[in-house]
Amino acid sequence: MNKKLIYIADDEVNICNIIKSFLVKEGYKAETFTDGHSILEAFAKKPADMLIIDIMMPGMDGYSLCSQVRQISGVPIIIVSAKDTEPDKIAGLTLGCDDYLTKPFSPMELIARIKSIFRRIELDKVISFRNDLNGFKNFKGWIEKVMIENGLDKVIIGFEPTGHYWYNLAEYCRNNDLKYVMVNPFHVKRSKELDDNSQTKNDRKDPKTIAKLVTDGRYFETYVATGIYAELRNVVKVYEHVTGCKSVVDNKITQWLDNYFPEFTTVFGDWEGKTAMITLNSFPLPSMIVELGEIKVLETWKKEIKQGVGKKRAHKLFEMAKDSVGCTEGLKMAVRELKYLLSEYKMYLEQLEEIKVEMEELLNQVSGAKEVLGIKGIGIVSAASIIAEIGDISRFEDARQIQKYAGLNLIENSSGKHKGQTTISKRGRNISCF
Repeated sequence: MNKKLIYIADDEVNICNIIKSFLVKEGYKAETFTDGHSILEAFAKKPADMLIIDIMMPGMDGYSLCSQVRQISGVPIIIVSAKDTEPDKIAGLTLGCDDYLTKPFSPMELIARIKSIFRRIELDKVISFRNDLNGFKNFKGWIEKVMIENGLDKVIIGFEPTGHYWYNLAEYCRNNDLKYVMVNPFHVKRSKELDDNSQTKNDRKDPKTIAKLVTDGRYFETYVATGIYAELRNVVKVYEHVTGCKSVVDNKITQWLDNYFPEFTTVFGDWEGKTAMITLNSFPLPSMIVELGEIKVLETWKKEIKQGVGKKRAHKLFEMAKDSVGCTEGLKMAVRELKYLLSEYKMYLEQLEEIKVEMEELLNQVSGAKEVLGIKGIGIVSAASIIAEIGDISRFEDARQIQKYAGLNLIENSSGKHKGQTTISKRGRNISCF
C-alpha cells in the first residue's frame, strides 16, 4: 500500500513533531523542515502529496513558498499559522493555499481537514473503457489499482443515469460488490459551470462534476428491480411501447379520413366501432359507396352484424359520400395505405390483449397485488405500473416513503410574485397513479 507523503515546514520543531506524530498514526508518511528553502528543495527532488506550512519562517516565508510551489505544482497546501487576521487568511488563500488553520489548533481538526482535501483530489487520470466484459474488468482493475496506491478500502461509483447506457455496468457492479449511486442529471447540468463558468460538456469535465456531487453526498441509491418485479417493469415498458405505436397508427388513420373522407366521422362518430371498421375495410372511399349504393352497403353490414344495423345510417353515409369534399387523386394507393394501417392497428390491439394476460399472470405472483386491484378505479394496467415502479413494497417502513419515492411534495413560495401559493412538485419516479 502506498502511503501519502506529507511535508511539514515550521520553524518550531515541537509543532512539526506533534503534527508528524498524528499523521503517522493516521497512516501517512511525513517529513519535517524548519524553513521554506529546505522544503522547496526537497519537493523539487521528491514531490509530496501535500504541504503543511507556517508563514513566519526564516529565509523564505510561507507566502513566498506557497507562491513558488504554485508555479510548478497543484499539490494541496495547508497553512497553519499564528497570523489570524482576515487579511492574512485572504493573502494565503489568494496565493494558492487550499486551507488556512490558525494557531493554537487541534491536531484532530487538522487531520479532518487533510482527509477532506484528499477526498476532493483527482487520484488518477480519466479512464475510458468499452461497454463489454473486458471493458468492465479493466475498469474494476483500475479501481483496485487506485485504491491500493492511495490506501483506500472503500469506493463509491457515481452514475449520471441518462439513457440506458448505465444498465449493464450497474449490473456488473452489483454482481461484483461494487457500490454505485446515482446523481440527478439536473444537478450535473446546474453545477458543471461552477469551476470554469462555462457550459462546456466533455469526457473529462462531466465525470469530475459527478464525482464532486458524490463527494458532497448529493446522490441517491437507486433500486434495481429483480425477479418478478423486473418482469413487471419490462411488461409495463412493452405495454407502453405498443400503446404508443397504436396511438401513432390511430392518428394516421384519422389523418387519412380527414384527407379522403372528412364526413365519415359525422356518420359514425368513432371510426373504431364495428360498423365503421366494416366500412373502412370494404368500401372506404366516398366514390366506392356511391357506386355500390346504400342497399348494398346495408347488405354488407348485415353479413357481419345480425342486429342493430340502421337503414338511416346507411342512407346518411350514402348522402355524405355523394357530397364529400375528400381528395380524389391517388386513390388506388390511398386504399392500399389504409389497408396497411388497419392491419397494423389490429395487430397492436391483439398484442395489447396478450400483454394484459401476461400482466395478470405476473400480478398473481406478487404479494399485495390483490389489495391494489381492490382499490376503486385501479385496473390491471394501473396496478402493474404502480407495483413495477415501487418494487418490493416490504422495503418501505412507512407510506410516506412511497410518496417521497414518487417525488410528490408540497412547495410553498415564500417570496416573489407567487408568494404564499402552494404547488405540488414532482421530482421522483413515474408513479403517475399516485
